[in-house]
This record gives sequence, C-alpha cells and structure tokens, in this order.
Amino acid sequence: MLNLLYNSTDIFSFMLMTLLISCFFTTGYVGYFNRLWNEIFIQNNDGTFLWKRVQIFLFGCGIGLYIHLATMLYFSGQIAMVFHNIALFLLVLPFLYLGGYNRMERLLQLMAAGYVWIGHHMGAMTVGVNMDQPPVIMALLITVILLVISQIPVVHDKILYHWQYSIVYFSLIAILFWGTLPAVSMGITMDLTTAIEAIIIFVTMNMVVMYLWFNGFKNTTPGQFEKSADYDALTKVHSFSFFQSESEKLFQTARNNNQPLGIIEWDIDRFKQVNDTFGHSAGNKILIEASGIVQKTLNEEMPTAKLFRTGGEEFTIMFPNNSIDDVLPTIKKAWDNVRKNNFFYEDTPIEVTISMGGTNLEENDTKFKTFYDRVDEYLYMSKRNGRNQITIDGEKIYSGEHRQQVVAMYAYFTQSLMQFTQRRFKQVSAELLLRSFDYSTGEWKIPEDININIETQLMLVQRLIDSKHLNRISINLELEQFSNSHVIDALLAFMEQQQELEQLNVEVSDIDKIKNWDFFAPTVQKLNDAHIRVVFNDINMIELTSELKQHLVVMNGIKLNLRSKAVEQADTIQMMKPWLKFCQDKNIRFTIDGIENNEDIQMARSFGVTYIQGFYFGIPELPVLS
Repeated sequence: MLNLLYNSTDIFSFMLMTLLISCFFTTGYVGYFNRLWNEIFIQNNDGTFLWKRVQIFLFGCGIGLYIHLATMLYFSGQIAMVFHNIALFLLVLPFLYLGGYNRMERLLQLMAAGYVWIGHHMGAMTVGVNMDQPPVIMALLITVILLVISQIPVVHDKILYHWQYSIVYFSLIAILFWGTLPAVSMGITMDLTTAIEAIIIFVTMNMVVMYLWFNGFKNTTPGQFEKSADYDALTKVHSFSFFQSESEKLFQTARNNNQPLGIIEWDIDRFKQVNDTFGHSAGNKILIEASGIVQKTLNEEMPTAKLFRTGGEEFTIMFPNNSIDDVLPTIKKAWDNVRKNNFFYEDTPIEVTISMGGTNLEENDTKFKTFYDRVDEYLYMSKRNGRNQITIDGEKIYSGEHRQQVVAMYAYFTQSLMQFTQRRFKQVSAELLLRSFDYSTGEWKIPEDININIETQLMLVQRLIDSKHLNRISINLELEQFSNSHVIDALLAFMEQQQELEQLNVEVSDIDKIKNWDFFAPTVQKLNDAHIRVVFNDINMIELTSELKQHLVVMNGIKLNLRSKAVEQADTIQMMKPWLKFCQDKNIRFTIDGIENNEDIQMARSFGVTYIQGFYFGIPELPVLS
C-alpha cells in the first residue's frame, strides 16, 4: 500500500514538474512565434520579409524536427516522452494559424508531422513495429484529416474560440498518437500510465495556448497585444473570427452600460466583375487598397472604431460608445475617399465604389443577430437602389455618380445555346450579350460598370425578335434587378404582349448571396407561369451547401463558365461535379459556357452534359474601332 502511495506521489510530482516546464516553454515559444507571425503576415512593412518567412517556417517545422531527432539520440524513458511531446506540439502549432502559409509550406508541415508520427511507430529505436496494422494506419489518416480541416474557417473558429472543441480536438490528436505507439518507441517504454501522462501533458500545453490566445499575448512593447489570429492575413484588418467574439462583447457592454453603439456594414460594388474581368489577383489588390483607405480614415478620424472583414468583399465597422450621428462625417469621408481614389491593376484603371448600410443599437435589440440583420438589410438596400451610396436606418443619406470611363461605344450580339442530340448540335435558344469598346486598349470587353436597365434589355430583345424571328432568348440580370418587383413586373408585362417569343430565359448571378429567401420561390413560380425560365449563372467558386440546395430546387437551369478568370479550368471542372450531380438528381438543366474547342466538347460529353455554349459555335463580328 505504501509502495502504491509512493508511486502515486512520484507520478504526481513528475506530472506537475513536466507540466510546469512544458507550459512555461509553450508560453515563451508561442509569444515569439506570434510576434513573428504578426510582423510577416499582419505588418509586412520592411525589407526582411523573405528571411522572416523562412524563420517562421523553420520555427514551425525545423525546431520540432530537431527536438525529435536530438531526443531520439540522447534521451530515453520519461524525459524522452516530455521532449517528444514538445516536438509534437511544435509541429501541430502552425495549423492553429489560418492563412498566411502557402500550399507548399502546408504540405511540408504535413510531411514533417507525418515523418515524426511514422518514425515513432516503425523507427530504428522501436520495438514491436506496428505501422503496418490497419488501426495504426487509420489513426495516421485521421490525424492528417484533423490537421487539414483545422484550416477550414468554421472548424478553425470552433477550435480557437470554444474550449470544449479545443479539448476534444487536441485530445484526439494526442490519443491517436500516444495511444497507438508500440511497446517501445524512441526509447520510451509504453504502458497505460505513460500514455495517459503524455496525453495530459500535450492537451494541457495546447490549452495554455488557447488561454493565451483568448486573453492576448503581451508584446515587449508596452500596451501592445499580439493576437495574430484576430487579423485577416490579406487585408490586415480584424478577421471574421475576431468579429464573432468581439462584436458580442461590444454589444453586451453597450446594453449593460446603456451606451450608444453604431454599426456600419459595407462592401465593394461589382467586385465579382473585377474578379471575372481581371482575375483573382486584381480582386485581392482592390480588397487590400479599399480596406486600407477605410482603415486609414478611421485611424485619423475615429481611432476607437473597429474594422472587421466579415465576408469576401464585405466589411463591418463598429463604433463603441458612439451613435451613427456622431460618426456620420467619418463614415462619409471613408466612403468618399474610396470612390475618389484612382485604382489600377497592371496600369489598367478600375473604378471602385463602396455601398454602406448603418444603424444604431436599439432598446429592443436583445440579441446581436437582430442588430446585425438590420444593418445587413440596409446595406442590401444601398445595393438594390443603385450602389455607391450610404443608407442609414432605411434612408439614403449619400449617393454618388459613377465617373465616366474611357468607354463610349457599346455593341450587342447573340450567342447560341446548343444541345447535343443524336450526334449533332441544334440551337435551342440565343443569349443576348453586351460588349463595350475600351479606347485605351482598342478592345471590346465585358462592361464593368454599366448597369443596363430592364427596359433597355427588353427593347433589344424585341429588336432580335423582329429582325431574326428568334423564339427563345436569354438575358442577364443582376441579383439586385431580380429582387426588384419593378423588374419582375416589366418581364411579365413584356411576355404578355409576345406572340412570336415562346420562352424567355433570365440568367441571374450571385443568387447564393440572397439574405432573405422568402421572395425567391414565389418569384420563380410566377415567372415560370409566364414562360420565363430562371437560370443561376456563373456558379464558379460557389460552394453547393445543403441550405443552397434547398432553395435551388425550384431553378430551371444552372450554368458554369468554363473559362472564368477567377479560377483555374482544372479547378472549375473539379468543382462542377457536385453541381452536375445535383442538377441530374433534381432534373435541372445544366449548361457549360466557354466551350471553345473539341477538347472542351469531349470533356462536356464525358460528364454527360448536353447543353453547351461558347465561341466554338461562332465568334461575333464586332465593329473595328480605333
């Protein structure tokens, strides 16, 4: 009995000592790692970027591998277990950071962790090699999956900001590693007690990191806090992860202390067109510059304001202890500074404007969601009413006109939608397309910033009916137009007057961004009754979620652009598969746009797609201008 008590005391003393040493080490290490991450991916304002990037990569993998190898050569027993646990911690740590690293760096991090994992199960200092056993192989695969899915924003946020998920996550990684080791691994004699000790040490180290993350790492500079996970790696403003926790704190503080709280939501107008026309790099450049202008204005005029990136091109500003009336001059200045700025991508000018919605905390706002949904609706009103404006509590406060670009000539043409049947193609409809002439480049381009109203489009459709006697025509609408009851009424009135036109197809982009779906299904049904089909256009880069599936079952068609500039063609084909299956299951017509050669046709046929469209079937002859 005494021996058991002594043994228990020894185990407890060893555990306490190793926990203290490990936790002190993790505190110092993570503090430095965080500061380095902040300098590279948040500040990034000096000439040592490359060296620091190498440094942070070596800190994540190099030191972990070194401790593993040195421990293997010089230590054994319980001490070896502690050091190997620290090595495992260092190899897992980089996966707690979202973004920043590129794909090659992430792959090397996975390979380093895999090397250590496999080495413990089948290395030279291992007795009872078990790496070939299915449970061990399965444990390794699950570990890799856990590390990979930590980079999914939703999963990452759960791990980082909810201690319950953190404990489960790190416990799984520890159990999968220490619970599957053979009898002797790297000089460590494994038994149940050792495995439990190792698991507790690993989980505790990581939970200390979580605690520090929640409460902020103190920098050596007085008054500074390094919370790199709280910043968006691209724009360097506060991240969506930080918004989820900070917005709730600001909301509760304002309510409890009866203080004012203003909120602004804004986004970049026609951002998708920038991506589609100039590519993803241009879009990223616009995001960085526009958010930088807004942040600079806030720093100068309202330093207590907090700017968050809450979506792709969507941002939120919260003004603690200030009402919207207090900060309205600052808001207008930020909005004005963006629209007056000259944006360029590779010497090509791009007009950039932003739309804003704003509101104040009200007495009946018992939940932050109610507060946020209201400001989201006011942003949507700014977008729906023409963009480039500020709407506060449902009232348009400021609006601006688009500057005239060096584009003064427009041309329209039709492109055939073809169906492959019985070894031949037949035209099933024609799509009305518009191009603008850019005098600076001498080229016809997809227009970036012209908003064609429904009356103009229907006038062009009527001209096509009169001149070419087409009976099936497609037009394009933006989501704001499709959501406008005036546009829907105009479409219905137009079809009532038609005798020659059998079917009108309305192709709508950005349907996935609908905030309130209540109008959607009834609108589609109303249009279908009038022989107007609704097609979800350009699904590139859009994830087919379960919620989206529920709403899209009423669609008549879905179209993918094979040659979108925003994504590589190989990725487009891969992303197409779940959409194609969904359409086949729900009997929705699936169309591939951008067909230009025989290879494209063979690809479409290999997937069973029969509706295709593109310049393969004819290139429009547009006027030659100079």
